[in-house]
Amino acid sequence: VLSEFKKLSKQIAKEKSEELPTIFPDKRILQLTGDTIDDVGIGRKRDIAISKSDIIVTSQEMLDSLTRKPEIYPSIHSTTMLVIDEIHGIGDPGRGGKFDGAITRFLLKMKSLDKIPQVVALSATFDNISNLQSYFEQFLPKFVIVTSDFSPIKANIDPTIHTYSYKADDVILHILPHYMNNPGGILIMQLTIPGTKRICDTINNVYGPDIARTHFSEMELSDKDKNVLDFNTGTFKVLCS
Repeated sequence: VLSEFKKLSKQIAKEKSEELPTIFPDKRILQLTGDTIDDVGIGRKRDIAISKSDIIVTSQEMLDSLTRKPEIYPSIHSTTMLVIDEIHGIGDPGRGGKFDGAITRFLLKMKSLDKIPQVVALSATFDNISNLQSYFEQFLPKFVIVTSDFSPIKANIDPTIHTYSYKADDVILHILPHYMNNPGGILIMQLTIPGTKRICDTINNVYGPDIARTHFSEMELSDKDKNVLDFNTGTFKVLCS
């Protein structure tokens, strides 16, 4: 399981380490981020850990490192399925090149060994699907695009979209009075976790406690599930993500 960001790979590893043992009690999950605190060592020790694991959750930085040293980490080439989260990250101007490079190097090596894995690429925001298909068809005999408009929270979101060029808090105070009495919930998207928390606090200070809640990747899975349920049932009005 490959994530674009180290923090997201840690979150996925934590969630799956709690969820998967109940489904596959005999499977071993390994988190590889390169951090000395939670990693399993380097070189031969790391390769042994990889060979003994059934599911590996890692980041693009680690896959980049592993694929540059195939003679040290040969066990990575026993992979039978590669799940890539947030595949749209390969188009990021800053980090996309490294993300793309790590995936390409891995798949090229697997192709040369005639060990093509199954690849599952996930994204909620990819907008040039045909290019993605052409990219993967370089390595895979077949690549199928599956699209869906399903979302666990979309059904309760006001569809009106607003964009403004001034401070986000001012946007909130300007827009919300027009929509607070409408049926359904309001979803507010923010670029950073601190900004998300600040906007949520602003709304609750103005409209009362628990009118708004934050929702972001580093939250506990149980808290995120509760947010989705409560938002859909109207327990709170504004979801800040």
